[in-house]
Amino acid sequence: MIALLAVGCGARSGLEVATPAPDAGPVIDAAPCVPRGVEQCGPVDDDCDGRIDEGLPIGPIAEAFALRTTELETLSAPSCDTCQWAWRPSLVPTREGFFVPFHLGIYGGRESPSLAARITDADGRPMGEVTFVGDSVPLYLRHVRGEVSTGASWIEATLRIGTDDLAGYVVVDPDGSVRVVNLGAGRRAHAQSTIAMRDGVLTAWHQDADPERIDAARVDASGRVLAVSSVSGDLFPTATLTSHTLARRVDGEGAVLFVARFISEPRTFDLHAVRLDADGRAIEAPRTLDPALPQGLPQLRAMETDEGYVVFDPGNGTPTSARFVSASLDAIEPPIALDTEDGSDLGFTVMRIAGGLLVIAGNTIVRLDARGRPIAHWRGRLAPGTDEGNAYTITPDLAVREGRTFVTWHGIERPGVPNTVWIRELGCLE
Repeated sequence: MIALLAVGCGARSGLEVATPAPDAGPVIDAAPCVPRGVEQCGPVDDDCDGRIDEGLPIGPIAEAFALRTTELETLSAPSCDTCQWAWRPSLVPTREGFFVPFHLGIYGGRESPSLAARITDADGRPMGEVTFVGDSVPLYLRHVRGEVSTGASWIEATLRIGTDDLAGYVVVDPDGSVRVVNLGAGRRAHAQSTIAMRDGVLTAWHQDADPERIDAARVDASGRVLAVSSVSGDLFPTATLTSHTLARRVDGEGAVLFVARFISEPRTFDLHAVRLDADGRAIEAPRTLDPALPQGLPQLRAMETDEGYVVFDPGNGTPTSARFVSASLDAIEPPIALDTEDGSDLGFTVMRIAGGLLVIAGNTIVRLDARGRPIAHWRGRLAPGTDEGNAYTITPDLAVREGRTFVTWHGIERPGVPNTVWIRELGCLE
């Protein structure tokens, strides 16, 4: 298990200390220490260098910093009436540290909430004040894994909600500057429906008015749409599409689209996959992976690994689960529960790491191997000592900077009380 702010050779004093090296763990007060060899995950300073768990990349050990509590609670910007709410922070590494955008006004605001952000140093410590970024973006934010050739990070966004929904991206360049890419009307964002490509992104969506159709678009690094394709057409003609997600193809030449379909009552679903080329065109007929899903996978997620694909059910009302799909898409394994508690898509995120995957599901962190099998668990509050409301882990996002893993998330408070946006470095997980 992980020991939070654990005591090794001496307890932490809580006093300010010099900024550690980029791969360092938390500083502790040196006390008589017996070297035990190479640093291992746990509450002991094994190599007696005054730090615990330095260089070990998984699990919460460091201090949690509040990036926003009540800042910008009321804005003069015309798009935000109350702005006490903060939702969907994204964690974007920059040259100096992190850029953490989030939207304000999801409840009580007008149709187009405001975008705010906080800048941190390389250790996650807030720098300066919360800033107002813009009032035309966005209600929905989802950080796209990977970088395009320019080094920029892309954040999937819904720019406006209404009869002419606008989809697009918030793009953060390495220097921290922000721009918006507008894809146009009707392209409603979905969980993990965009993946990074070498020279841009590939995205997929389905129109609300046409639930049997999925379209895809290739977008270059400048935001120009290069190609638009109808992925589904006659591929899924007999059922309503309920959820879909993209993962990079293991061969790196395009993507795999995973699709969950509603077949009939009582709540019958199936799961399919189809290979796409780099422009989003289907290159083969879809494969049926599971003809009888236990539920609809309303927020289906998938991630490629060195051995194939891991498909996740975040578990809205059931425990989060994962199942392995072979690289050839011709074999699928039974689902494995990642936790004993019910999960939610609002508390779920996954990131590829060396040797497998890292998952956050509510108050649980799980390390998985390349076939989606749990290796290690940790459960607890990411922000120890917080009140019950802000103890929740909602819309988390993970990022790695110079070998160190960080997470940002927000709590969820009672009506009228602002949500806090947090950031924390993760240390090791036994």
